[in-house]
Amino acid sequence: MEIVNCRKLLQFLLIVCLFCISCTTTQSLKSLFFDKNVKLSESEARLWESADEFEKALDKNPMSYRNTLLERYLNQVLSNLIMEKELIRKYKPHVRVIRNPLLNATALANGAILVHSGMLARIDNEAQLSAILGHELVHFMNRHAYRSLQRKIQESRNRAAVSIFFAIVMLPITGVAPKVANAIGEHWELAAISGYSRELEREADESALVLMAEAGYDPREAITVFRHLRKEYDPDTVKESFYYGSHPLLTERIHNVELFMAHYSKTLSQMKMRKVTEANYTRKIADLLLENAEQDIEIGRFNTADMAVRKLLAAIPMSGKGHYLRGKLIMQLNEGPDSIARALQAYKLSAKLNPSFPLTHRELGLIYYDRGQHGMALYEFNQYLGLAKNPVDGPIIRQYINTLSKK
Repeated sequence: MEIVNCRKLLQFLLIVCLFCISCTTTQSLKSLFFDKNVKLSESEARLWESADEFEKALDKNPMSYRNTLLERYLNQVLSNLIMEKELIRKYKPHVRVIRNPLLNATALANGAILVHSGMLARIDNEAQLSAILGHELVHFMNRHAYRSLQRKIQESRNRAAVSIFFAIVMLPITGVAPKVANAIGEHWELAAISGYSRELEREADESALVLMAEAGYDPREAITVFRHLRKEYDPDTVKESFYYGSHPLLTERIHNVELFMAHYSKTLSQMKMRKVTEANYTRKIADLLLENAEQDIEIGRFNTADMAVRKLLAAIPMSGKGHYLRGKLIMQLNEGPDSIARALQAYKLSAKLNPSFPLTHRELGLIYYDRGQHGMALYEFNQYLGLAKNPVDGPIIRQYINTLSKK
């Protein structure tokens, strides 16, 4: 009975929270949480259409990370946050992943929630994922993209802002013309880089906490997400998007969330929360975690990549590619005088677990070559060329093979 009453109270809190803020906007727009039959104005409908066109273009962009199992999992967590499933069928909010190691997420006007691979790689469990998705879901369901655009238009007195408005909402959409695409891009880039206004970000933060609790996720995990972000960025010098934007600063938003949760601590303490673990979450995102770690290595973020690889190996100790990346990171981080020996052990384990992965054989060949173990080097280089498909460094490896063959 107590749990039922708690859930009713949380539903009431969500209604009050969303209703109050919907009454204070520049134009009173109903939240989609409350209206299954909302009729969009012509201008807002065109904003949605433009978002649809943006998504179609994204389908052809290599930055779009497509993985059926991962997308199914992410959208299931999103669905968990929406009690009325009819809202999902009506408005079709959905999650997509962007290949980008930086921490970010944003919601488009049509309900597409774009989450960077770096964000998914950094968090620890499904509850923290629900905090991110809940925050962006509120941005969409409360029509923040359109509300922000309205406000910008009302406040603007220069020709540039007016032209953005007409490009988005007045031009006929017959595909995404460059002018329209630029306007949309500027608007979404503004939301992604600077965040929404203080008012809208606080609304998304607080409403997301209620959605989390109602779905059985511990809202305290949202604070952990903030802390992850604070470790990575200095909020006094870096203006980052989403959770850590300058409107308001990360520290202020953490304080607001802590106050909100303290106010409802008794209610939350009586709730039955889902059991979530880092290992289960890591297994769900394993492929993405490995690819994102490779991106971090490419841009020199070795410590960040190392944290991800260690997390993966803790959950999946038999990952051949995980041990390969661990070997690379040992070499890059130069972890003491025995670094080469330890990297060699990591590569050997990788080759044992996944003998068909070509890059491990290349790295083994290079270490053996430097050590003067020519027979082993020759074997590994030949393995690499036999497994790799026309590798870019093929001519270089063949030079090694020719040199070794003469010895």
